[in-house]
Amino acid sequence: MRHCPRFAATGALLAFVALRAGAQDAPVNPPIAPFTNVFISLGNAFSNVDLLNVRFDSARYDAIAGHGFSIGGGGYVPFGRALFGAEYHDADFGYESTGTGRTNKMTSKYWMGTVGYALYTTWRFNFIGFLGAGMGTTTIKVSDRNGGATIGTNVDPLFNDILSNPGFSSTLTGSYSVFQPGVGVDYLMLRSDKSHVGVTFGVRFGTTISPHRTVWTYMGRNVVGAPDAGPVGSFLRLSLGIGGFKLAQ
Repeated sequence: MRHCPRFAATGALLAFVALRAGAQDAPVNPPIAPFTNVFISLGNAFSNVDLLNVRFDSARYDAIAGHGFSIGGGGYVPFGRALFGAEYHDADFGYESTGTGRTNKMTSKYWMGTVGYALYTTWRFNFIGFLGAGMGTTTIKVSDRNGGATIGTNVDPLFNDILSNPGFSSTLTGSYSVFQPGVGVDYLMLRSDKSHVGVTFGVRFGTTISPHRTVWTYMGRNVVGAPDAGPVGSFLRLSLGIGGFKLAQ
Protein backbone atom coordinates (compact mmCIF):
# COMPACT_ATOMS: atom_id res chain seq x y z
CA MET A 1 0.00 0.00 0.00
CA ARG A 2 2.94 2.30 0.68
CA HIS A 3 3.74 2.22 -3.09
CA CYS A 4 0.31 3.70 -4.04
CA PRO A 5 1.32 7.39 -3.61
CA ARG A 6 4.39 6.76 -5.77
CA PHE A 7 2.28 5.09 -8.49
CA ALA A 8 -0.25 7.96 -8.36
CA ALA A 9 2.46 10.58 -8.69
CA THR A 10 4.05 8.71 -11.60
CA GLY A 11 0.67 8.39 -13.36
CA ALA A 12 -0.10 12.08 -12.90
CA LEU A 13 3.29 13.01 -14.33
CA LEU A 14 2.80 10.80 -17.40
CA ALA A 15 -0.69 12.23 -17.97
CA PHE A 16 0.67 15.77 -17.77
CA VAL A 17 3.43 14.97 -20.28
CA ALA A 18 0.86 13.40 -22.65
CA LEU A 19 -1.42 16.42 -22.47
CA ARG A 20 1.48 18.77 -23.14
CA ALA A 21 2.54 16.74 -26.15
CA GLY A 22 -1.03 16.63 -27.48
CA ALA A 23 -1.41 20.36 -27.06
CA GLN A 24 1.82 20.99 -28.96
CA ASP A 25 0.80 18.66 -31.80
CA ALA A 26 -2.73 20.17 -32.15
CA PRO A 27 -3.03 22.60 -35.11
CA VAL A 28 -3.56 26.25 -34.34
CA ASN A 29 -6.72 27.58 -36.07
CA PRO A 30 -7.05 31.34 -35.71
CA PRO A 31 -10.60 32.74 -35.66
CA ILE A 32 -12.13 33.60 -39.04
CA ALA A 33 -12.89 37.27 -39.64
CA PRO A 34 -15.95 38.33 -41.65
CA PHE A 35 -15.34 38.71 -45.37
CA THR A 36 -15.75 41.95 -47.29
CA ASN A 37 -18.81 42.06 -49.54
CA VAL A 38 -19.91 44.31 -52.43
CA PHE A 39 -23.32 43.47 -53.91
CA ILE A 40 -26.40 44.35 -55.94
CA SER A 41 -29.82 43.53 -54.50
CA LEU A 42 -33.45 42.98 -55.43
CA GLY A 43 -36.37 42.96 -53.03
CA ASN A 44 -39.73 44.33 -52.01
CA ALA A 45 -40.65 47.80 -50.72
CA PHE A 46 -43.60 49.31 -48.88
CA SER A 47 -44.74 52.90 -48.49
CA ASN A 48 -47.34 54.66 -46.38
CA VAL A 49 -49.93 55.66 -49.01
CA ASP A 50 -53.23 55.60 -47.08
CA LEU A 51 -53.51 59.38 -46.65
CA LEU A 52 -52.00 59.96 -50.07
CA ASN A 53 -54.67 57.86 -51.77
CA VAL A 54 -57.40 59.88 -50.06
CA ARG A 55 -56.02 62.96 -51.81
CA PHE A 56 -55.74 61.11 -55.12
CA ASP A 57 -59.35 60.00 -54.89
CA SER A 58 -60.61 63.53 -54.20
CA ALA A 59 -58.73 64.79 -57.28
CA ARG A 60 -60.05 61.96 -59.52
CA TYR A 61 -56.92 59.78 -59.71
CA ASP A 62 -56.70 56.04 -59.18
CA ALA A 63 -55.14 54.81 -55.93
CA ILE A 64 -51.41 54.16 -56.03
CA ALA A 65 -50.08 50.84 -54.72
CA GLY A 66 -48.35 50.82 -51.35
CA HIS A 67 -46.08 47.95 -52.35
CA GLY A 68 -43.46 47.73 -55.05
CA PHE A 69 -40.04 46.34 -55.90
CA SER A 70 -36.63 47.72 -55.02
CA ILE A 71 -33.30 47.51 -56.88
CA GLY A 72 -30.13 48.62 -55.17
CA GLY A 73 -26.61 47.87 -54.12
CA GLY A 74 -24.07 48.36 -51.41
CA GLY A 75 -21.27 46.79 -49.47
CA TYR A 76 -19.47 46.49 -46.17
CA VAL A 77 -15.92 46.19 -44.90
CA PRO A 78 -15.02 44.44 -41.62
CA PHE A 79 -12.94 45.99 -38.86
CA GLY A 80 -12.56 43.15 -36.41
CA ARG A 81 -16.10 41.83 -36.18
CA ALA A 82 -17.67 45.24 -36.76
CA LEU A 83 -18.99 45.94 -40.27
CA PHE A 84 -19.13 49.40 -41.85
CA GLY A 85 -20.72 50.10 -45.21
CA ALA A 86 -23.28 51.94 -47.30
CA GLU A 87 -26.30 51.09 -49.46
CA TYR A 88 -28.52 52.70 -52.11
CA HIS A 89 -32.03 51.56 -53.05
CA ASP A 90 -34.49 52.66 -55.75
CA ALA A 91 -38.13 51.54 -55.44
CA ASP A 92 -40.95 51.70 -58.00
CA PHE A 93 -44.58 51.69 -56.85
CA GLY A 94 -46.17 51.65 -60.26
CA TYR A 95 -48.18 53.76 -62.64
CA GLU A 96 -51.95 54.34 -62.60
CA SER A 97 -54.24 55.82 -65.25
CA THR A 98 -57.93 56.72 -65.17
CA GLY A 99 -60.50 56.59 -67.94
CA THR A 100 -60.55 60.40 -68.04
CA GLY A 101 -56.84 60.62 -68.82
CA ARG A 102 -55.33 61.43 -65.43
CA THR A 103 -52.18 59.52 -64.50
CA ASN A 104 -50.04 59.24 -61.38
CA LYS A 105 -46.74 57.49 -60.75
CA MET A 106 -44.66 57.16 -57.60
CA THR A 107 -41.02 56.20 -57.05
CA SER A 108 -38.75 56.38 -54.03
CA LYS A 109 -34.99 56.24 -53.54
CA TYR A 110 -32.69 56.51 -50.56
CA TRP A 111 -29.11 56.00 -49.44
CA MET A 112 -27.90 55.05 -45.99
CA GLY A 113 -24.75 54.36 -44.06
CA THR A 114 -24.71 50.99 -42.30
CA VAL A 115 -23.04 49.61 -39.22
CA GLY A 116 -23.25 45.96 -38.28
CA TYR A 117 -21.75 43.10 -36.35
CA ALA A 118 -20.75 39.62 -37.47
CA LEU A 119 -22.78 37.42 -35.13
CA TYR A 120 -21.24 34.21 -36.47
CA THR A 121 -18.74 33.48 -39.24
CA THR A 122 -17.29 30.47 -41.07
CA TRP A 123 -15.10 30.11 -44.16
CA ARG A 124 -18.22 30.42 -46.29
CA PHE A 125 -20.86 32.32 -44.25
CA ASN A 126 -21.34 35.70 -42.58
CA PHE A 127 -24.33 35.86 -40.23
CA ILE A 128 -24.81 39.55 -39.47
CA GLY A 129 -26.99 42.06 -37.69
CA PHE A 130 -27.06 45.64 -38.97
CA LEU A 131 -28.59 49.10 -38.70
CA GLY A 132 -28.86 51.53 -41.60
CA ALA A 133 -29.57 55.26 -41.35
CA GLY A 134 -29.92 57.77 -44.15
CA MET A 135 -32.06 60.10 -46.25
CA GLY A 136 -34.37 59.59 -49.19
CA THR A 137 -36.86 61.16 -51.58
CA THR A 138 -40.28 60.16 -52.88
CA THR A 139 -41.25 61.47 -56.32
CA ILE A 140 -44.84 61.74 -57.53
CA LYS A 141 -45.60 62.63 -61.14
CA VAL A 142 -49.19 63.57 -62.02
CA SER A 143 -50.55 64.52 -65.44
CA ASP A 144 -53.72 65.20 -67.39
CA ARG A 145 -53.95 64.36 -71.09
CA ASN A 146 -56.10 67.47 -71.58
CA GLY A 147 -53.40 69.73 -70.20
CA GLY A 148 -54.63 72.95 -68.65
CA ALA A 149 -53.11 75.49 -66.31
CA THR A 150 -50.75 74.54 -63.51
CA ILE A 151 -50.45 76.08 -60.07
CA GLY A 152 -48.32 79.20 -59.77
CA THR A 153 -45.38 79.37 -57.40
CA ASN A 154 -45.57 82.98 -56.25
CA VAL A 155 -46.67 81.51 -52.90
CA ASP A 156 -46.25 78.05 -51.36
CA PRO A 157 -48.85 75.90 -53.17
CA LEU A 158 -51.39 73.56 -51.61
CA PHE A 159 -50.93 69.83 -52.23
CA ASN A 160 -54.55 69.36 -53.30
CA ASP A 161 -54.35 72.28 -55.74
CA ILE A 162 -51.35 70.73 -57.51
CA LEU A 163 -53.22 67.43 -57.92
CA SER A 164 -56.31 69.21 -59.21
CA ASN A 165 -54.32 71.27 -61.75
CA PRO A 166 -51.41 69.11 -62.97
CA GLY A 167 -51.33 70.40 -66.55
CA PHE A 168 -49.60 68.03 -68.92
CA SER A 169 -47.18 67.08 -66.14
CA SER A 170 -46.34 68.15 -62.58
CA THR A 171 -43.77 66.67 -60.21
CA LEU A 172 -43.80 66.70 -56.42
CA THR A 173 -40.75 65.67 -54.42
CA GLY A 174 -40.87 64.59 -50.78
CA SER A 175 -37.85 64.11 -48.52
CA TYR A 176 -37.64 61.83 -45.50
CA SER A 177 -35.22 60.17 -43.08
CA VAL A 178 -34.98 56.38 -42.96
CA PHE A 179 -33.72 53.76 -40.51
CA GLN A 180 -33.42 50.03 -41.22
CA PRO A 181 -32.59 47.48 -38.51
CA GLY A 182 -32.22 43.94 -39.82
CA VAL A 183 -30.36 40.66 -40.02
CA GLY A 184 -28.78 38.82 -42.93
CA VAL A 185 -26.62 35.99 -44.11
CA ASP A 186 -24.05 36.03 -46.93
CA TYR A 187 -22.55 32.93 -48.56
CA LEU A 188 -19.11 33.12 -50.20
CA MET A 189 -18.57 30.68 -53.07
CA LEU A 190 -14.87 30.02 -53.74
CA ARG A 191 -13.17 28.05 -56.53
CA SER A 192 -10.91 26.25 -54.08
CA ASP A 193 -9.79 26.25 -50.46
CA LYS A 194 -6.84 28.44 -51.48
CA SER A 195 -9.02 31.14 -53.04
CA HIS A 196 -9.56 34.39 -51.17
CA VAL A 197 -12.10 36.09 -53.46
CA GLY A 198 -15.33 34.70 -54.83
CA VAL A 199 -19.00 35.24 -55.63
CA THR A 200 -21.42 36.02 -52.81
CA PHE A 201 -25.10 35.21 -52.43
CA GLY A 202 -27.09 36.82 -49.63
CA VAL A 203 -30.46 37.46 -48.08
CA ARG A 204 -31.56 40.35 -45.87
CA PHE A 205 -34.63 40.67 -43.67
CA GLY A 206 -35.59 43.70 -41.63
CA THR A 207 -37.96 46.61 -41.20
CA THR A 208 -38.00 50.17 -42.53
CA ILE A 209 -38.76 53.08 -40.21
CA SER A 210 -39.36 56.65 -41.36
CA PRO A 211 -39.86 58.57 -38.10
CA HIS A 212 -40.35 62.07 -39.53
CA ARG A 213 -43.16 63.38 -41.69
CA THR A 214 -42.38 63.67 -45.41
CA VAL A 215 -41.53 67.24 -46.45
CA TRP A 216 -42.78 68.05 -49.97
CA THR A 217 -41.59 70.59 -52.53
CA TYR A 218 -42.91 71.71 -55.93
CA MET A 219 -40.82 73.78 -58.37
CA GLY A 220 -38.59 74.94 -55.52
CA ARG A 221 -41.44 75.91 -53.17
CA ASN A 222 -42.60 74.12 -50.03
CA VAL A 223 -45.94 72.37 -50.42
CA VAL A 224 -48.60 73.10 -47.80
CA GLY A 225 -51.04 70.50 -46.46
CA ALA A 226 -49.26 67.46 -47.88
CA PRO A 227 -49.70 63.94 -46.45
CA ASP A 228 -46.95 61.63 -45.22
CA ALA A 229 -45.62 59.07 -47.73
CA GLY A 230 -42.40 57.65 -46.31
CA PRO A 231 -41.19 54.04 -46.57
CA VAL A 232 -42.51 51.64 -43.94
CA GLY A 233 -42.83 47.94 -43.18
CA SER A 234 -40.71 44.84 -43.47
CA PHE A 235 -38.45 43.99 -46.40
CA LEU A 236 -36.83 40.91 -47.87
CA ARG A 237 -33.90 41.28 -50.28
CA LEU A 238 -31.72 38.89 -52.25
CA SER A 239 -28.20 39.92 -53.18
CA LEU A 240 -25.44 38.89 -55.58
CA GLY A 241 -21.93 40.21 -55.30
CA ILE A 242 -18.19 39.76 -54.91
CA GLY A 243 -16.46 39.15 -51.58
CA GLY A 244 -13.23 38.08 -49.95
CA PHE A 245 -11.93 37.15 -46.52
CA LYS A 246 -8.84 37.08 -44.32
CA LEU A 247 -7.78 35.55 -41.02
CA ALA A 248 -8.27 37.62 -37.91
CA GLN A 249 -5.08 39.07 -36.51
